[in-house]
Amino acid sequence: MYHSKKKKDGLLSYQDDAYLVYGFVVDKLLQDHHPIKVFQVRSKQDPNVQKVIKTYFKDNTDVDQITTRQFMAEISVLTKIHHPYVMGMDTMGIFPGYFAYVNPLYETGTLTEALPTMNQEKSDEYLVQLCAGLKFLHRHKIAHRDVKTDNVLITAKEKRVVIADFGLSEILPTIDTPCDMYALGVVYWCMVFKVNVFDLKSTEQMQESVNTLCDASTSIDW
Repeated sequence: MYHSKKKKDGLLSYQDDAYLVYGFVVDKLLQDHHPIKVFQVRSKQDPNVQKVIKTYFKDNTDVDQITTRQFMAEISVLTKIHHPYVMGMDTMGIFPGYFAYVNPLYETGTLTEALPTMNQEKSDEYLVQLCAGLKFLHRHKIAHRDVKTDNVLITAKEKRVVIADFGLSEILPTIDTPCDMYALGVVYWCMVFKVNVFDLKSTEQMQESVNTLCDASTSIDW
């Protein structure tokens, strides 16, 4: 873990920190939801090495305190877990005004983006991988509490899935995870029917989406 120091003429910017500390060049901003920003970066020495830096900017508000707890909870979890189907963390740092951590770049994107091209074989394969990832988390008494297609990333080479975004996760003394298991079922439903249920506003929309993907003979009677 790295602790940054101030410049004589002021604070280091996040670009300076990323460059000086991690040897990265900031390519682009991937997400900007104050107080959290996510940047795609590449190695100065080898441009083929790409990573993601997630930063949390402190502003001492009530919202800031809540987000701080979530961000630190995520870091706490990521430092404890190493599994092929769970997002890893390379390193973390404490800088003037913000925290940051570095994790792999998953260029293929989220499971949500892959839904339109999903088939049954791939759905079943991803389900098995997600089960393995959740089993690992639960065995270590970690409840994710926000399993959804947006929080499942896909690796570029192996085309495997990894569970990401541990901002709402919690390490429990005794594990009880019905919310994770229910959410896993919803994710599988989304894969099978190629529909992101979180985008649907009503049961009627869900019915229409499912029935358009079924033959008339197998249309679901709601």
